[in-house]
Amino acid sequence: MERFYSLLMRKSLRFPLEYVSCLVITIISMYYVLQINDFDMSLPYIYSGDGLSTSLFIKGMIENGWYNTNPSVGAPFGLEMYDYPLGGDNFQYLVMKVLSLFNSDYIWVMNMYYFLTFPLCMLASFAVFRQLNVNYFFSMSFSLLYTFLPYHIIRVGHLFLLGYYAVPLIIMVMIWIVKHPDFLFVKGEHTQKRFNYHLNLNLKFIAALVICILIGSTGAYYAFFSCFFLLIIGLIQVFTEKKSINLLKSMLLIFLIAGTLLCNVSPSIVYKLSHSQDGSISSARNFEAAEVYGLKVVQLLLPTTNHNVEWIKEKKDEYNSKAPLVNENDTASLGLIGSVGFIFLLFILLFKKRSNNELEKINRSLSIMNISAILLGTIGGFGVLFAALVSAQIRSYNRLSIYIAFFSLLALALNMDIWTKKKLKKSRIAWIVAVSLLISLVGIYDQSTHPLQSKEVIASGYNNDAAFVERISDIMPKESMIFQIPYVSFPEGESLNNMGNYDLLKGYIHSSDLKWSFGSMKNSYADRWMKELVQQPVKEALNILVHTGYTGIYIDRTGYSSDYDKKLESEILNILQITPIESDNKMLAFYDLRDYSDKLKGTVNEQEWNKKKEEFTSKIPYGTEVKITGEENWELVQSKEGYRIVQTSDLTNLPQDQLSLSLKGPDGAFLTFEDEFSGPNKYSFRHWEVPEHFVISISNSSTGWSDNYSPTSEDISQFFKTNNYVLYYNTTSEDQISFKEQ
Repeated sequence: MERFYSLLMRKSLRFPLEYVSCLVITIISMYYVLQINDFDMSLPYIYSGDGLSTSLFIKGMIENGWYNTNPSVGAPFGLEMYDYPLGGDNFQYLVMKVLSLFNSDYIWVMNMYYFLTFPLCMLASFAVFRQLNVNYFFSMSFSLLYTFLPYHIIRVGHLFLLGYYAVPLIIMVMIWIVKHPDFLFVKGEHTQKRFNYHLNLNLKFIAALVICILIGSTGAYYAFFSCFFLLIIGLIQVFTEKKSINLLKSMLLIFLIAGTLLCNVSPSIVYKLSHSQDGSISSARNFEAAEVYGLKVVQLLLPTTNHNVEWIKEKKDEYNSKAPLVNENDTASLGLIGSVGFIFLLFILLFKKRSNNELEKINRSLSIMNISAILLGTIGGFGVLFAALVSAQIRSYNRLSIYIAFFSLLALALNMDIWTKKKLKKSRIAWIVAVSLLISLVGIYDQSTHPLQSKEVIASGYNNDAAFVERISDIMPKESMIFQIPYVSFPEGESLNNMGNYDLLKGYIHSSDLKWSFGSMKNSYADRWMKELVQQPVKEALNILVHTGYTGIYIDRTGYSSDYDKKLESEILNILQITPIESDNKMLAFYDLRDYSDKLKGTVNEQEWNKKKEEFTSKIPYGTEVKITGEENWELVQSKEGYRIVQTSDLTNLPQDQLSLSLKGPDGAFLTFEDEFSGPNKYSFRHWEVPEHFVISISNSSTGWSDNYSPTSEDISQFFKTNNYVLYYNTTSEDQISFKEQ
């Protein structure tokens, strides 16, 4: 051991030996924790839930150049991801893009990047410990614990969250603000200048610039949290050092991170600005989600789920089964060692007196950032207030746990290192090695579970689906469009019965030359088109499908109740008169529509067929189409500046779901549903009133009425007689079977 340590002390060998040994230790730990011996690189490491959406993005990126558009899903309209910005992870996509140059199989790329996140996190955290002068053995141990946190081990479905290797680096930058007065800015010689500072363009400045760009490109959550902590550290320095320049340092770094993130998501920003009238706000979230997915201190301190010790595992399972609001915050456990560091930081905050000692200043800064994370992220904390007043796009504040974990482990490592230097004069290296080894073994055993399903389990479902889709591909022409049911919104859609919210992506994942209906952006025109279509009676829906160009129907039977599926497929069989293709497990079925399409084409000429296709794809509703004639007994509700609000009680028996209604104005544009009527060209069906009222706001520029004029019922009726307003709504009754389970 002494000989190995002496080798480490040689400057020429120390750097490569340290980082090579890091990689070796990481690989050994991965072998134990991930059970790599039971892994098959030809199978995805995860084949369910969010893992399927990740597969979509990676496969789409490889096939289409990048992830923003994918013509193979959401057919016939295709998928555009601009309304659900992924740009915050551009660096991670770039890494995978580079990997795809060596192997274009999306499974290999996804698996390889998953494995890479472990050594990347290990090397980044180790580099930070060493840069802050923590000895090699402690750096190795605490980096290992940070790399194999339950957050990394359990959260396998969120591949992009596992790329948290930039988090230790940005925390190092925060420590530089505390440690180095000349970091970023250095005081000039001209004492009479009001602002006597200039940029200190040294290696730390360049490193900070690169790290800020990296953190702004490896996840919007990490960028947001990093900006928050930089603001906290800047304020700490202002209050303790009494110099505003320290806050300016933080603001400069915040600007770099925010600017990078904005650049990464700029395509989505441009898209939203140019499509503001579409009402396609798929990623809109409510502030209450910040409450649901908030941080729980008890989850930080409790052991990991599926702990290696049976009685601990049972106690944690009992908590998870009985406690409220247990969701992804279950992955926030700090482990035994991390929890000790967390308590240590609370102790420093409450009991330690302030000191100008460098270590004490770092300790206090870490403790304040630690408690700030709790105040921001905890259920009912300031994060909920931010979501309610500013933006609800950041909702999963439990993800702050990865910062809390590094604060805790860094505080322990720094203080243990200083303590051993002061107290242990003899046999210091032997003691450090022994303690480091104990920390590593106890910590890894305490934190680790075996998260990945065995290759046999994954292969069973994967091969079943692959064989089924291959049978479809064998009989269908290239570029054929397949309609998938039951309907599920995308992304972050609903789970139906035993079908996961992304299970319908399996059709696309297993094919290379077919197009699939699932994957239209939530609330987009295409999504509303699909949602309306599945509510039609089966015969009408089949006619629409074949006219639109679909050549087959893919049914995931697990999404329906058994009785409804039998009823639905019986109806389809009666119409198509064909035998479906079934998967080996009988859970998937495929109906070929080509013969039925040829039969219908034989009744009309090509021009009529194409006209019908254009008609079906150019409007959303396929139920009742009602032209507003002006005979509906309209009355004035309210006069507002620039527009009038009018209503009628003659339009009754409309669906109460406002999204099942569409109103097209005389200019061919659809009006916007809004019950507050904040402007013209809005509509609402006030079905809760007695009698029910259909309400429209119309602009004075359309009517010619002045703001001072109060139109009569005759005036309003005359307006609708001369202006073509058309109301579309669905009339599917409960006794009619459709593709949507009643």
